Amino acid sequence: MPVLGGDDAFDDQMLQALRNNATLNPNAVTLVDLTDDPGMPPTFGHRDEEMVYPGSMVKIAAMYAAFELRSRVQQQADATAHAVSPGSL
Repeated sequence: MPVLGGDDAFDDQMLQALRNNATLNPNAVTLVDLTDDPGMPPTFGHRDEEMVYPGSMVKIAAMYAAFELRSRVQQQADATAHAVSPGSL
């Protein structure tokens, strides 16, 4: 798997920055660059192979996505309804 940034220097800098930060160090982080080759994207990981117990965070993320989708669909429906009047049909 290619490394993010194209070389190991980026990974080393990111790992050093995460390890030196007491707030960030305990957290697992994975970055994936999908801009060039989504089939084989470059990645960076810090504690990315450790087991994480997300608890209810997964449910909260799914609910947020559902509410955001509903909101965007409603915005689109409202914009379409205002753009098309019965007289223009």
